[in-house]
Amino acid sequence: MRLFAFALAVSLGAGCARAPARQHQVTPSDAGGATFTPDDGGPGDAGDADAGVPHGLPGAPCTKASQCFGGADARCYVSGNSCGNDGFCTLSCDAQACPAAGDVCLELHVLDDQAQPSAIHRCFIACAVDADCNAPGRLACDTSLHVCYSGQFLSDLGSTGGSAPDGGACAPNSATLADAGYADGGAWPLGAFGPNVDVSAGAGDEPSLAVSPDGGLLAAWNFGVAASTDDGHTWTPRAIDDPGYGGDPALAFDPAGRAYFAYLTSPQGGCTAGAASIGKNTIGVMTTDDLGASWKVGRASDPKYTTDAYFLDKPWLATGPEGNVYVSYTVFPTGAAQTTDVVLASSVDRGATWTSTVMSDPMSVRPLAGRSLTNLAVDGAGAVWSAWLEDAAPPATGSSVWLASSPSGGRAFAKNLHCCGDDATYEVPALAVSPDGREIVVAYGRVSGPYDAQDLVAYTYRTDTQKWQGPFDVSPDASCATHRFPWLALDPVSKTLHAIWVDNRSGRGEVRWGSSPLSDDGTLSFTVRGDASDATAPFTTSRQRFFVGDYLQLVYAQGALSAVWGDARAAPGGDSQIFFSKARLR
Repeated sequence: MRLFAFALAVSLGAGCARAPARQHQVTPSDAGGATFTPDDGGPGDAGDADAGVPHGLPGAPCTKASQCFGGADARCYVSGNSCGNDGFCTLSCDAQACPAAGDVCLELHVLDDQAQPSAIHRCFIACAVDADCNAPGRLACDTSLHVCYSGQFLSDLGSTGGSAPDGGACAPNSATLADAGYADGGAWPLGAFGPNVDVSAGAGDEPSLAVSPDGGLLAAWNFGVAASTDDGHTWTPRAIDDPGYGGDPALAFDPAGRAYFAYLTSPQGGCTAGAASIGKNTIGVMTTDDLGASWKVGRASDPKYTTDAYFLDKPWLATGPEGNVYVSYTVFPTGAAQTTDVVLASSVDRGATWTSTVMSDPMSVRPLAGRSLTNLAVDGAGAVWSAWLEDAAPPATGSSVWLASSPSGGRAFAKNLHCCGDDATYEVPALAVSPDGREIVVAYGRVSGPYDAQDLVAYTYRTDTQKWQGPFDVSPDASCATHRFPWLALDPVSKTLHAIWVDNRSGRGEVRWGSSPLSDDGTLSFTVRGDASDATAPFTTSRQRFFVGDYLQLVYAQGALSAVWGDARAAPGGDSQIFFSKARLR
């Protein structure tokens, strides 16, 4: 049985645990680093409070801290990409009791300004169900913590991950850092990742990587892009030629060597009546035939979505063996709509024109359908597969993973497939497809213990038997560690499935590497091969401070594995940076 230290507790004495990233309402994944803002003012005028939530007390609506009770101890949380109508008051209870009967003081573990684990204490309304929050549609009850909140506060705040009962590392002697035993600029190590190369030369998160047919490398991140012509030992910055670039990059090369760079553009809309967030953006795709020295800018998303009513988010990109190009993205309504769509844009003329098809089942088939964070893969025959997250109905502990497939190259999609347990954390699900299209593998972070403690699991699906198998442990580790951001890459020559992820078993963040044979019967058996990172970094699941993004990437090409990721090893003196490493397999 695994042991965990509770990373938060109710000051009344009862220990509580929370399933991480429980999404009551799916919002854009790049909603921004919203924070509590202290203010010296007293209660202000925040408008009419909800019935049962006294003006200015924890849970009351707000747009700034001066509208909340408590003076310098007052806090107001408002989502960064919102229209300012989802804020709620709370109060620091580091040195005082909560003001209202029935409120609880929670201890929350975060990184401080020096990137050191610390505890903060905040007052919340206690609850058992949403109705106890007395603010329908604005406040929700977290069913593990039993407190009321709005927006994505709990998942945005995050934690410092799993720890031993004494607060120490889960497995302090487990580190096997990347191989540094060869000369810089020489051949990358055989069977191990080599020294890490700083790609971004500055702040960056959420990287993507692509390898050209002749071995050239492109990497992109929020907000930069670079190229390498010497196997990743040095990188040259490239310009992003689209002034509307808004982040969430994805890269791929087609068989002829053209590179495609998908991203979302910044929203240009306003806060229309009834809107929860701003919209009116697009999914851009730039193309280059000279490794990013020059770009041609285009748009892949359906123009009908470029209105104040929608926000388009998290594109992913893949190319097929025949040269077709595919971009998946999510369409979020900015107002009180009942569903979100997962859409595939496809191009059969190397990015000159695009056609969009909705991949997700209609609401009439699956009513509870908040969708987000797509991934994309294409098999050797050109069949397209996509995986994404969806809201799961209580008593689920996390999100559901769903898939869509199109043997016709994106022209039409079969009914969606439900994968796995309804226990996924809010991260991009990893996806791998065998070249013959018979085996599909999905991996994700699974809620498995108190407050952001999670394992990584994989499921396999065989298209000939139409059966799922799993879960299989991707990150074999008997400790209490938190594991995040799995990514898969299949070596089709040896039929070996490789994975990288981040975990904190040694007390700090490290990028680890494991592999498993992809057997004909669909079973997986992962072993840890070592680390891709050659240094540790502060570990946090926060989407605010020292944010590293929602994903990393691993690519198999030409007999080697190439990896990119963000980590905050320079903290507190710097933000997350993008690093690259490579391992030769033969």
